[in-house]
Amino acid sequence: MSLAPETQRAILEAVARGVETYAEIARRLGVTKNVVAGVAFRARRGAAGSPARPARGGGAACRSRRRAASRIAGSSLPEAASTAATSAAATPPAPRRPLFPNPFGLPPTCQWIEDRPAGAATRFCGAPRAAHSPAYCEAHHARCFVVAAR
Repeated sequence: MSLAPETQRAILEAVARGVETYAEIARRLGVTKNVVAGVAFRARRGAAGSPARPARGGGAACRSRRRAASRIAGSSLPEAASTAATSAAATPPAPRRPLFPNPFGLPPTCQWIEDRPAGAATRFCGAPRAAHSPAYCEAHHARCFVVAAR
C-alpha cells in the first residue's frame, strides 16, 4: 500500500509530538493503527534498511557489508558444497524411532494409578500394556476409552 507523502508527514509530526496514541492518530487521519506504527518504525529505523535483506541495487551499504563479511570469512572457512558432501558421506542418517507401540516413552506396563490412601506413594497397575493402547492394560483401556453409543 502506498501512502501519500502528506499523510506520512502528518503521521511523523503527530508521533514526534507524543501527545496522541497510535490509535488516536490513525482515527484522526483515517488510516489504521498498523499504518501509523509502520511509518513510525520505518522512520526510527532510518535509511539503514532491514538487516536481513541487503538494499536493492547493491548500494554502498550492501558493498560494505560484503567487504566486512569477506574479511571475517577469510580463507579459513571450507567451501559449503564440499562440507555438505563430506558430512553426508561420513555420517549415515540416524534411524527413525517407531511411533508405536510406545509413543510417549512409557514403560511397557499399565500406567493406571491404583487407589491409595492419602500420603502413600503412587502405585501403578503394572499389568502388561495392551498392544493397541498407549499406556494401559486391556481392563483399564476399556475403562478410559468408552465409546459412546449413538
